[in-house]
Amino acid sequence: MKSFIIKEGAVWLTLAALTVFGFYNYEGQGGNVAYIVLAVGFTKFFLIFFDFMEMKHAHRVWQISMVLFVAVLFGAISFSV
Repeated sequence: MKSFIIKEGAVWLTLAALTVFGFYNYEGQGGNVAYIVLAVGFTKFFLIFFDFMEMKHAHRVWQISMVLFVAVLFGAISFSV
């Protein structure tokens, strides 16, 4: 139980840090910042999807379809930036 609490606390801390990092780098200059913010968003998606939505226990079809959907979504956003 102790390792579960430590793991969940680390995920929460990582999500908070990534949120703050994305917020402060949003107003930055240049196109590279947009890709950094997209990478942060993609990382946050994986942390939330597999740890808090309990999708790590779901069937592989659902896991793969959701990951592909988000990859296409973030890919489309990155081409428009």
